[in-house]
Amino acid sequence: MEAPPLPEETTQNLQTPELLGQKLDKRSLRKTGRTEQFATRVSKEWLEKVRKIAEKENLKLVEVLEKMLERYEGREKF
Repeated sequence: MEAPPLPEETTQNLQTPELLGQKLDKRSLRKTGRTEQFATRVSKEWLEKVRKIAEKENLKLVEVLEKMLERYEGREKF
């Protein structure tokens, strides 16, 4: 009969949450409160600019739009 492995020789799978056969949806780990869909038509050039900003800043498109709105709201009324 073989001796059981030492604790340091075993995996740490007991430290991870039980999922009961469900796949872990990574989106659920970062809930943002964004529940409404927003769609509009923009020029190809505008979208390319926004995508470049998002890539450069490592942001989602929606995060770029949120920052744009914050900046706009900070301006004085014209």
